[in-house]
Amino acid sequence: MRTASLDRRVLVQSESEATECPLSSLRDQPFVVLLGEPGLGKSTALRYEAAAEGGEFFTCREAMNGAPLPVGETIYLDALDEYRTGENGKDKLLQLANTLSANKNRRWRLTCRAEDWRDAADLGAMRRAANNGTIIVARLLPLDEGEARAVLTALGAADPRTFVFEARNRGAEAFLESPLSLRLLHSVVAAEGTWPSSRFELFEKAIWALAHEHDPERATDRRPSVEAIIDTASGLCFYALVSGAKAFWRSNAPPPHSGGANEFLTRNALHLEPALADATLDTALFRGEGHIFEAFHRTVAEFLAARFLARIVTGAGNNPTFPLRRAIALITGPDRRAPSELRGLYAWFAAHLHRQGDAQGALRLIDRDAATVLAYGDGAAFDTSGRRAILLNLDRDDPYFLSSQGEATVLGGLAGENLAGDFATILDADVRSHLQVTVLQALADGPPVKGIQSKLHAIVLDAGRPLWMRERASEVIFRASEDRAAACRALIGELERQPAAPGQVVLRARLLAGMPADAIESSEIRKLLADFGALPAPSDDDEVEDRGALTALALALRRSAPEDLFDVPISQGTTSALRQKSQIRSFIDQALASAIERSPDVGADRLWTWINNAREHVWDMLDSTVVEAMQKWVDRDPPRRELDFFLAMSRTGEPTDGAWVVVNHYISTMRRLPSEALVKGLFALARTEAKGAGRKRLFEIAAYAARGEAHWSTWREKVVDILKEEGGYTGFIKSLLSDPNAKWKKREAQRQAQREAKTEASRKNNIAALTPKLAAIASGVASEFGALKWAADHYRNARISRKDNPLAQVVEYTNGEIAASIAEGFVQFAIHTDIKVDAESLGRAEATNGAYPQEFVVAAGLHQGLLHGRQAELAAAPLVCALVGLRQNYFGGEDGPSLATWAVQRLAQDREQGVSQMIRYWNAALDAGDEDLDGLHHLVSANEHELVAACLHDLLNDRPNLPVPALRQALVAGASVLGAEDLARFAASARQRSDLGHEQREIWSFVALALDPTTVSAELSEEEAQGVLLRPNGDLAKAFYERSPQPDVLDRFRIAVLGRAHEADDDDWRHSNTVSGIVRAAIRRLSASKNSDAGDVLKSLASDVHPSWRPQLAHAAAEHARMMRDDLYVAPPVSDLVAALAGGAPASPADLAAVVLEEIDRYRATLRTGSETPWKRFWNTDKDGAATTPQVENEDRDRLLELLRVRLERYGIVASLPEARRGENTRADVLLLSQAGKNLPIESKRHYNRELWSAPMDQLAGYAADAGADGFGIYLVFWFGAEFPLPGRSDGKALPPSAEALEMMLLNDIPPRLQDRLAIVVLDVSRPATMVAAQAQRDQKRSKKRAAG
Repeated sequence: MRTASLDRRVLVQSESEATECPLSSLRDQPFVVLLGEPGLGKSTALRYEAAAEGGEFFTCREAMNGAPLPVGETIYLDALDEYRTGENGKDKLLQLANTLSANKNRRWRLTCRAEDWRDAADLGAMRRAANNGTIIVARLLPLDEGEARAVLTALGAADPRTFVFEARNRGAEAFLESPLSLRLLHSVVAAEGTWPSSRFELFEKAIWALAHEHDPERATDRRPSVEAIIDTASGLCFYALVSGAKAFWRSNAPPPHSGGANEFLTRNALHLEPALADATLDTALFRGEGHIFEAFHRTVAEFLAARFLARIVTGAGNNPTFPLRRAIALITGPDRRAPSELRGLYAWFAAHLHRQGDAQGALRLIDRDAATVLAYGDGAAFDTSGRRAILLNLDRDDPYFLSSQGEATVLGGLAGENLAGDFATILDADVRSHLQVTVLQALADGPPVKGIQSKLHAIVLDAGRPLWMRERASEVIFRASEDRAAACRALIGELERQPAAPGQVVLRARLLAGMPADAIESSEIRKLLADFGALPAPSDDDEVEDRGALTALALALRRSAPEDLFDVPISQGTTSALRQKSQIRSFIDQALASAIERSPDVGADRLWTWINNAREHVWDMLDSTVVEAMQKWVDRDPPRRELDFFLAMSRTGEPTDGAWVVVNHYISTMRRLPSEALVKGLFALARTEAKGAGRKRLFEIAAYAARGEAHWSTWREKVVDILKEEGGYTGFIKSLLSDPNAKWKKREAQRQAQREAKTEASRKNNIAALTPKLAAIASGVASEFGALKWAADHYRNARISRKDNPLAQVVEYTNGEIAASIAEGFVQFAIHTDIKVDAESLGRAEATNGAYPQEFVVAAGLHQGLLHGRQAELAAAPLVCALVGLRQNYFGGEDGPSLATWAVQRLAQDREQGVSQMIRYWNAALDAGDEDLDGLHHLVSANEHELVAACLHDLLNDRPNLPVPALRQALVAGASVLGAEDLARFAASARQRSDLGHEQREIWSFVALALDPTTVSAELSEEEAQGVLLRPNGDLAKAFYERSPQPDVLDRFRIAVLGRAHEADDDDWRHSNTVSGIVRAAIRRLSASKNSDAGDVLKSLASDVHPSWRPQLAHAAAEHARMMRDDLYVAPPVSDLVAALAGGAPASPADLAAVVLEEIDRYRATLRTGSETPWKRFWNTDKDGAATTPQVENEDRDRLLELLRVRLERYGIVASLPEARRGENTRADVLLLSQAGKNLPIESKRHYNRELWSAPMDQLAGYAADAGADGFGIYLVFWFGAEFPLPGRSDGKALPPSAEALEMMLLNDIPPRLQDRLAIVVLDVSRPATMVAAQAQRDQKRSKKRAAG
């Protein structure tokens, strides 16, 4: 058998981290131990290394049994585990180490099964062979996809890529990770000529194969049977998954402990025989290192664990049956659905139950969570009724059920001929769920279903159907057809006969992309592009159906495309300019680049033809991908191909074009300068040309090619000599040597000289004028403001242009001494000089986007002071300078000191006056027409919360009618710094004002609503509520959502109001702040709420909103339930699981409820059939033993407790005294207790009790809320027959006529979130109808006697 030659990936664990690397990268390490699970390819990897380094390969057994070993060289030793099997294993390793040491092997590689490597002990034993040097322990990693394909190629697979795809499509990716499992999987498929009919069958066969021993050296070793190994592996996987154990610990030493009693499974905890456990762990079903093991893949573990549980429930192997209700309780949360970590186990459990004959049990699991059963298991494992149940229940609770499934989703098992009618009905229905996409995906992944093909064909051609549905339907048709290309072409032909429309053209493009790439014809592509180009451009409001329409086709053409696609103009036969549409332009560029890359031997003339045919104009710029492909083509043979391509270009140019045009065209096309080889080639070719115009033109082109920057310095004289020798080029040589920019350069030089002279004159004048005033300038006195202003303008310009030295221009126009004086003057001016402007002046300037000259001087001074660490001096600057710092913060730049940060700190330093300055500044700006609060963002980001809070407090208190932008700014900032009482008071006061604008009133009402959603929502009309909810922008809504004490209530109101008035828009993600987007975000937040009631809130909203929102709400409720289930799920300890599965004590409150309900159901089954008329025990009887009147409730309860006590004792459940007192002095008529604090309250009532309808929620729910009950409780009703009237209902509904109907009505009364925890049981203890009639006759006779007497 061929083996794949692979440089395998390994994981090397150091003290601090694990590093992944190729095995070959360890060749510089002298001593390497390679570990891996059985079948992972250790021997093959070692042989690869030995071959690569020219070394010899030995097994450890051969090395120790006389094989001549190379002395002093690298030795490659395989299968340490096999060598030391049996007695004295530790001594054998020491012997091996001694042999290597004596043989002076300075490098060695050693492989060992991971489960047989004993960590520190083995490393210690091998130290001698390593001369006490470092030994690298590398763990072989599972195959990646590329490696898997290489292994399949070696195994002879015809199409490894398709094989891998099919394996993943069937959920069998677990078997792609090791060479052994992959070989076995391939052998299963190859032996039968096709894949197994179901994922279930595939897993069964592969697991059966993996449980065998595949090492020839161990083939005859004594070991347990394969059946025993699979049974043991199933149990190990079950206990590991359900207990949440990290791994299995195979050692007599205590396992490592880092927290959690369930961290490791041990043999003793599971009562396993050591030999059986060891043999099981030593198969390819497990992987590990040292003493820690786990299943080799989680999906396989889930399959095996489910097998274990199903066999227990069905009593396989002559074992007693285990109640299904208890089994479900062990692997689910309180709502009887599996937490995310156990969904795979749940799904396979249903499949195994069905395969083992318990179809009804499987249907119970399907009814509870069909989506999990399908997505994580295998629909093909069920018969028609089971698959139909899955199909009909998929979207019952969660319309978008696929979004919660992981990568393990496998849908093909659902497909089957017997469900064709159901599929057709679903595809024609108007549904807003994942049901239709699931049907189409199942049909695409599963076996062909002939009965649905005509429906799919009609869907593809139906322009009224969504594009995604038409596309997926076409994919199903192709997969069912024997000739994919013919089927595709037939559909395209039918579509082409329809009127051109975006959907039709896009679908044709995607159908072409789905064809075998070598079957696509160029005429089909051209026609498609022509029709696509003729479509009208969509407006911004149109639904854009054709986005990305050509992407898939472009990708397909990368693999293969018609070679003649660009032999004629791509736009031939069209009237529109194709390249005007960006999608077509991108497609043409990608297709052209792919054509060049796939045609490395194409000729230069044809290549140039392709390029021109892909463009509309010869000077159209080429895409970079095309240019890169062209450059790669040239680089295959640069001297020849560069010349050929250049000549091809020159031949198609206009005869009147100058020689330089050809060269420039080449440069712009190839984006390279002509190489020296090209220049030489052109001159050589020119010399061979016959005398005439062609020869002359070639010499001129060659000369211009040499004239480029890269070659002209070395070729200038050569070119002149060549041309002079040729003769007739005097004028050309003169133009060639001339500089076309000479005149411009001369004029520019003159201007530069004049500028420098003028600058020098100014500099001298400035120095003369300013030098006498240096001291005054440095003092920043007001008299020198002119000089400082002049310098500040230069300084400001430098800061705007982000130049490094803002004083550079000042130095250029003066000198360093004057510039230093000015810099100091800036600082002193900012600190000491009266700048003659106040807060009001600055505010008015802000409103008009103006500034005072003094501000630039101050800003320059602040910047210089901060640059040189003079913060202490700047602290004395007037507060008005802080306002300047806020306004001119750009002086600081992105990386320099922040003027705004200093300004805020300065204002906070004198907070009372600082607040006054800010308020005066803002009021003046607002009064002058400004609508923003300038500088507020600087205040907020500077982390001076007290200053910000004081400013906003005064501003909002005095001016609640701010312009809308300013009001939003103030409230967004205030939400994080102001107290809730202040905000609520401001909102209440503002809403009472009569001078408040409509928009401002809505904003203040929103603030009030966010702070007290319950109260304020009741005060708003429907119309008012919409305005209030939509008025705030995103920042304001977010700020007050986070500040709201009841964010869930706020979102509930938002959904109810806006969702009622506005439909859901599936494309709302494309536009921000749409109403639909606001509602969707609120739904999403509620679904992520940690409030346990949020799910019920989402469900209750469905009746209050537009129908288009109902699927979103249902999905959000399901997501919330999933999150809560995962958060609250606590894995039971292994010991409890073992005891429970042995028919013992409950492992959890859910299991306790399951036990009690199971026993009550068993008792209920005997009530009407027992020979001793058990129902009569709940009646008072006369002297003749006839049932006359119902016993009082306490006696009914005591009787049931008496009957149940014996049944429950074997579970270790102790029954309490009746009317046990619980928290807050409430009582439960029966309280059942189990070990470890798990308890279950049972409330009992006669059916005609006046509290019948209210007791479940008013009494039982409170008892169930006890921590030990975990929300579980049982409401037990004794039905004594219709002869005793039921109490009326507050909702006026008709009363139920029977015990069954009463049970259903009571269950429907329970809120959805509690229905899985509060069980309703109605025991029918009514008298038979004949007895009731006899009793009535006797009563009638007695009445007559009394009347006669």
